[in-house]
Amino acid sequence: MDLRLIDTDPVAPLDQGFTYIGGAAFGATGVAQPRVTAIKAGVQLAEGDVNGDGTTDLAVEIHTAAAPVAGWFLIVTWRPMAR
Repeated sequence: MDLRLIDTDPVAPLDQGFTYIGGAAFGATGVAQPRVTAIKAGVQLAEGDVNGDGTTDLAVEIHTAAAPVAGWFLIVTWRPMAR
């Protein structure tokens, strides 16, 4: 999943990006987080909390026997703002 174009805080300078948390629960930390949890054998649910409020803002069901890894997500930790 390519999340590189999502600026998680458009008011702040640069792009704050996402912090991958594996299968951990979202925390209302103010930090954007993608996570992946198993729904059943061969089905994973990839979710993203875009604004860090602890609530799912996007979700995609992935059908694969592969174990989830951070590499499923293309993310940036910062990006210069366009001028």
